[in-house]
Formats: sequence, structure tokens, C-alpha cells
Amino acid sequence: MAKLLVQLRGQYETIIFDSPPLLAASEAGALASQMGQIVVVVEAAKTSEAALKDALGRIDAGRVAGLLLNKVEGPSLEYGYDGYG
Repeated sequence: MAKLLVQLRGQYETIIFDSPPLLAASEAGALASQMGQIVVVVEAAKTSEAALKDALGRIDAGRVAGLLLNKVEGPSLEYGYDGYG
């Protein structure tokens, strides 16, 4: 993996890896240790604060570029156009 990353970094400015959840697979933690920046995806209404703290504790906090909250439910946003009167 280290050799592959060296090769890819020489060819591309930005490389995005998608991995399994940090708490579900040890491979995710191993991959995270090789990344420059990490975006942690958090599932709304499912991921507990304790699980998030546990996951963040398994990776270098300095590499976390941000958290992304997905599957958020809320009011639907509808846009319309009625024309000119």
C-alpha cells in the first residue's frame, strides 16, 4: 500500500479513498494512518456521540479535515416559479 500511495501521489494532486467505517473494520484505521486529510462521515440519528468519540480516538486528530453529517431528515425544500403577473 505504501508503494502504491507513493506512486499515486507522484501522479495526482488529490486522491480520494473510501473506506469502511472506522469501528467496523481494522483496515479503515490502517488506511487512515496513511492519509494526509480525513473526512469522517457521521450518520444522523444513528451514530452515537460515544461511537464518534471512539472513532476519532483511533485516528490522528490533526488529519481530520472535517465531519460530514449525512442522512439528515428535515423539511423538504421546494422551489417553484410562478411567472410574471
